[in-house]
Parts: sequence; C-alpha cells; structure tokens
Amino acid sequence: MTRLSRRSSGSGYNQGMTRPKPSIASSILLLPTGITLFLYGYLGSFTRLLADDFCSAYYAGRLGLLRSIWYWYINWSGRYSAYAADWLVEKIGVYSLSVIPPLSLLLWLILTVIAVYKALPGGKSLVIAVTLSAIFLFVVLALSPSIPQSLYWWNGMRAYSLPLMMLTLYAVLFQVGVERLKSAKQVMAGILASFLLAFAIGGFSETCAAFQVALLGYFLIVEWFVRGRDSAPFRFLLAGWIGSIVALAIVVLAPGNTVRQDYYSPHPGLGALLQISLTAYGVFLLDILRTPEKMTGVIGALLAAVWFGTQRRDKPTGNDRFLPLVFTGAFLVSFATFLPSAYAVSDAPAPRSVIIPVFVLIACLLCAGFIAGEWLSEGSRLLVNILLLLAIAFITYSAWIGSQALYTSRREYIEFAQKWDETDTLILKAKAANLETVQIPAMDNWAGLERPTPKETYWPNVCYSLYYDIQVLGPRYPD
Repeated sequence: MTRLSRRSSGSGYNQGMTRPKPSIASSILLLPTGITLFLYGYLGSFTRLLADDFCSAYYAGRLGLLRSIWYWYINWSGRYSAYAADWLVEKIGVYSLSVIPPLSLLLWLILTVIAVYKALPGGKSLVIAVTLSAIFLFVVLALSPSIPQSLYWWNGMRAYSLPLMMLTLYAVLFQVGVERLKSAKQVMAGILASFLLAFAIGGFSETCAAFQVALLGYFLIVEWFVRGRDSAPFRFLLAGWIGSIVALAIVVLAPGNTVRQDYYSPHPGLGALLQISLTAYGVFLLDILRTPEKMTGVIGALLAAVWFGTQRRDKPTGNDRFLPLVFTGAFLVSFATFLPSAYAVSDAPAPRSVIIPVFVLIACLLCAGFIAGEWLSEGSRLLVNILLLLAIAFITYSAWIGSQALYTSRREYIEFAQKWDETDTLILKAKAANLETVQIPAMDNWAGLERPTPKETYWPNVCYSLYYDIQVLGPRYPD
C-alpha cells in the first residue's frame, strides 16, 4: 500500500558495472507464468451454475436487488455485496457465467499491473510491473488449495476471489490518491471514495471483512511509523479502515448468522480459537514447504522480486525501517485471516477461503523482496545474475508442474460443461411439457459440491427446483 521505496541522489551501481536489462529477463519469466495463467482462465471458461448458485440466481431474479439482500440478511448471512453481485450476474444472464472467471482473471492482472506500476520507485517500468504482476498472480493461484471453489464456483468466487480483485482496485485508488490528491477538497473526495470502496469490499464475506480490518489497520501502523498520521495517505487508509469496520459490524450482526450457525458447532472460546487457527496456519505453511511446485514458486517469485529490486540505479533511503515491517506483516496479517474463519465454523477454515491469506502473504513477501533487492543493487554482477538464473529455474519448474496439472484436468471440466448443458436442456424440455418432475443424470462436479439426489427436500434439489420451477430429482449416489 505504501510506496516500495524512495528516491535518493546517490548512485546504486559500482562504476563500470553494466546494468542488467530487465526486458530479456521479463520475457523469459513471463512465458511460463503467462501460459499457466492462460490455462487457469481457460478452465474457468467451462464454469456453470453449481449447488448454491441455483438458489442465489433464483432469489436474485425473483426478489430483485434490495429485497434479495434483505432476504438473505435475515435468513442466512449479511454478505450484502455478494448478494448484489448475484443480482448483477442474474441481470447479465447466468448463461454468460462461463466468461466471468477468465475475464475476471484478466481484469485482476490489469489492476495488479497498474497498482505495481504506480508503486514502483523512481523511473517506472511497465515491463517490470507486468512481470511482477504475472508472477504474483501465478504464485497466489498456485498456493491456493481450492481454485475450483475459490475461482470457478460462483458462490466461492464472489466471496473470496472477487473481493481480492476489488482490494487490488483499492490499491490502485490509493496510489492515485497519493499522487493527485493535493487540495483539501480532493483529499476529502479521496477519503470518501476510500470509505465507500472498503465498505463495499467488506460486504462480500465475513472473512474478507475481518481480513480488511487487519490489513488496513496494519498498513495504518506502517504509514504512521514511516510518514506520520498527518499525511494524506494515512487519512486515506484510516477512512478505508473505518469503512471495513462498519462493513464487518453489519455482516457480523446479520440475524441470518444465527440460522446458519445451527449447521456448525458452537463458537469456540478464545483458547480453542487460537489453537484451531495456529494449527490450521501451521498446516498451511507446511503444505507450502512440503509441495515442491509451491515452494519453488514462492522462492522463485521472491528471488525475481529481489532481482528486479537490484535494477534500481539509486540507493533507496528510508526503507531500513519499512522492510522489517512489511516482512513481519506478511505473516501477521495472513495468520489473522484464519481467526474469523475458525470462529465461524469452529474448525479449520475451508480451503477455498485460504486464497485470502495467500494473497497478502505473497504481496508482502514480494514487496519485501523488492526492497531487499534495492539494498543489493551495489552487489557484484555475478550475484545479480545468479539470482536471476535461480528465479527463472524455480518459476519455470513450478509453472511446468502446475501447467501439466491444469492441462490434464481439462477433460473433467469439458465433460461436466457438456453434461450440464444437456441436463439444462432436459429440464427445460420437461418444464415446457408441463411435467411435474424431471429425473436428471448424475451431476458429479469438479468442485466436489453437493448435487441433487432422489430426496425432494435435500437442499440441492430445492435450489434446482426453485430455479427451474419444476421438481428436479437426481440419482442415488453411493455412500
């Protein structure tokens, strides 16, 4: 959120030392990460309505924007922005759902490029911004344990991935505000925009709202420590933090939370909450350490950030305090994200929600790596080249393994999309024939979510039946 570094007048390269050009390195690093990101988007193009999506689409279409938000608020949860997103998708047309994941991923990349470009110190480089952004998104997706549910399943995407995309937009707004908000009127406009955007983002899920409070609160401390509380960036962040607190209060106080809590164990006490969260966080970190493609992806991304940091000509000033704060924040804020999820379900967070701590962990680590690279800018040319070669090797290996897994899984996504389209046609024909019920084939999906069974009152059957306005029955599945 805060500038990666500040400019100084001293030279950061030894005399006679040839400065490596980032364009060639960027081209090499963009190839494996770009291919992997393309495959993520490609699989997302086979997205269809799943499980809860049918109920979400039904109530959004039947009740409209405000009434559907209120219905869910008193009957299930206070995720007002998520239900507003359901209404928007219903207006666009649920059959266009297949274009949302790839387009969202592309938009996320563009927003990340802008945010990184704005944050780069001194002479800005679009090439570096694009490369770092692609690496960042590649690692975030690679480390997230349930991409099918957090990116491809609509209810999961709008609760976890979509708010992260919006937070990236918030980072862009922050960078623009730092540069352009000069007059008192402009600062007030920026403060209002910060509050409203943070308030909107916090309404996507309880986990996201709590995460925002921790994230923006941490950066408030960093900004206060680095530039003081009288700066425009501090006031901008303060407004966003307050907006996040208001969003969290609205979401947490929703009457529907009581209804939903009946499906889970009672909320754990403070001691149990910390134990559950620490255990889950430890499992999360151990999974990264034990999975070669994840670990090499993180190391390669960190080394790439360090290498790009070495490309600064001028030695930075003021980052001796900022670097440890960012590095510490990577782990503190990512751990804080586990607490609300553990409290809500009285257990380890659902894998689909872990994309949120991954996001902040990688963002902070890459920022810290870039700053560390600035301090290594006076190092030997050999050291700089070794860093680059290792970064390329690690990222290429990680991307190769990830791309293979994605490409191999394509058949599962294609076959389900074909079966879904055939089943949709079958149900619509039965409805047109004025039949009371329709029997559909097995609808096993790549997200591992519930599907209709012979039991009419089973909730997936209810959602399908409400959406299509005909009783939908599924086959009996083995236990």
